Amino acid sequence: MQFSAFSYLASAIAATLGVSIESVLVDISNIKRQVTNLDSAINAYTRGCGATDSAIGIHHCAEDARTAIIKTIKDVKTIPAPVTVSDGLRVLNSINSLKPHVLDALRTVIAKKPIFESLDRKSIMTFIIEDLVELNLTTTTLEDVLISRAPPELLEEAKAIKAEIDNAFTIALAAYNWKAE
Repeated sequence: MQFSAFSYLASAIAATLGVSIESVLVDISNIKRQVTNLDSAINAYTRGCGATDSAIGIHHCAEDARTAIIKTIKDVKTIPAPVTVSDGLRVLNSINSLKPHVLDALRTVIAKKPIFESLDRKSIMTFIIEDLVELNLTTTTLEDVLISRAPPELLEEAKAIKAEIDNAFTIALAAYNWKAE
């Protein structure tokens, strides 16, 4: 019984203290890895043998990226606001390192739309649209949570990054004829 009580107390203390900026940076690094995998899968996609399997592989990469984003959201929510300017800069640098991969994946998924459509499989297009919608929603939530923890000195830059990524998602969703309800 003592071990159980100790475990519970240790868990409660860890939950109260939250995670560190280091943990969030590791989370963002994991998002970058997952988005890079997604970007690579989209870039490697071609029409032909195994096209359907490859398209389903893209869907699985998108799910992995979304899972990594959700974990990061949960971790960031435990960090007291605002973070220090130096920690905020580290997070911004990490996000700036991730951003080109997000933007490239979105540009490429637009460019590959005719190939996806040529499969004549509604399920593939449905996966792509659903993945875009879900990634957009989770990305927006992460952006909002990160901005809520940003020090005032970094808000303008953080909001500019958010606007750039949000715009890229808007363009990609529009290319697939998706409209918010």
